[in-house]
Amino acid sequence: MTFEPERIISDFEGGMISTVKKQLPNTTHQGCLFHLYQGLTKQMKKLGLWSSYKDHNDLHLFIKKVMAIVLLKPKVMDHAYQLLLNQYLKQRRLKQFIVQLTKFMFYFQKQWMASSMRSMITFYDVDFKTNNWSESYNSALQRRAQQNHLSIWALIELLITEETAVRIKHFQLLNGKTRRVNKAVRDDVLEINKKIIEYNQKFEDDEIQLDECLLSLASLVGVKYDKWRKLRKKNRKRKDDNADN
Repeated sequence: MTFEPERIISDFEGGMISTVKKQLPNTTHQGCLFHLYQGLTKQMKKLGLWSSYKDHNDLHLFIKKVMAIVLLKPKVMDHAYQLLLNQYLKQRRLKQFIVQLTKFMFYFQKQWMASSMRSMITFYDVDFKTNNWSESYNSALQRRAQQNHLSIWALIELLITEETAVRIKHFQLLNGKTRRVNKAVRDDVLEINKKIIEYNQKFEDDEIQLDECLLSLASLVGVKYDKWRKLRKKNRKRKDDNADN
């Protein structure tokens, strides 16, 4: 049996990237969108932008537009980066963040926009954008192990038990048992994928400009966080109003 999948999704560890490139040259190696955004969040915290990102509307929107670059068609990504690079330098409301944003944009270009990374960070027209299912499985396996650093015999026993469980599930599926699917999550993912393609097509058809396309795509980034952010702002206002009364 030859192991040669069409696509592999992983985080951005150098060892993994070089191994896939060497051992599976014909396989598309896609990065994980969650890990990419996690890297951008860490950089924001490192540069002292995180607290402002949570509270400053213009900065929040600009960062989300940067995050949306990877949802564009690959041929447009460089143009979008240049557009945002010029945008923050001219936007008066972002003037106080120029030093940090200059470093942030340099980091984004050097770390993520390199030609060697381009295929890994292209999430346009990609059904699965994260490897969260793999991370969840690893966590479940660790819980079943019940401890760290198993002996070789305990590890072998765990893997044999796991193989048996997987085989049972496989035979159940072959015999007609359906897998439980979180319909709400599935529908949300399908809707987001549909909108990503729709906004890109509108830009390609000259129905919207690139900045408007980025704005639309940015609305799909961090939806749950934005809901929390709005609720937090609403609660703060209510608290201030109560204090005044």
